[in-house]
Amino acid sequence: MFVTGKNLRLYYWQNKNSGGCIVNIPEIEKEEYGYEVQPGQTLFAIRYDKTNLESYFRCKVLDVNDEGILISSFIPERTKILVPWIKEFPVPASSSKKVMCDLYIEPCEHLFEKNRLVDILKGNIKSETYRNNRLIAEDGKGIWYKHGGWRSVSMHEENLKWFSKNGQLELV
Repeated sequence: MFVTGKNLRLYYWQNKNSGGCIVNIPEIEKEEYGYEVQPGQTLFAIRYDKTNLESYFRCKVLDVNDEGILISSFIPERTKILVPWIKEFPVPASSSKKVMCDLYIEPCEHLFEKNRLVDILKGNIKSETYRNNRLIAEDGKGIWYKHGGWRSVSMHEENLKWFSKNGQLELV
């Protein structure tokens, strides 16, 4: 199933003077690109917007349909769980008021820095940090952000191949 827009995230780490934050890739926000979710994939995360009451990490997709995504999750103990596309949660968590929240997937971890999605998918982005034409070796190697501000590799990098331009039949 092809997902896009509100059901998809591919974050990058945006450094700010007062700290950093994660930001969704603009091409995903604009729904220019989507992601083909298929059985057998291991996704970095599945979450709901507006709440953090239910999240799944490193989950394997068993099936995907109009109801939701059937996953096998390592926590709790390799159970099969149907995660619906829309679910009601109290927002905020301490509230008695419930709102409908949309499921979104994060196929991959967070990217180290902002790049155009087409360049990411073609592998045309740097995996090392240079300042003033000097390699900053302590930043590490890779295109993924590791907590603490280092570059890293990812077990979910292979999921990049399932992104494609909206309306395009073959994958990028």
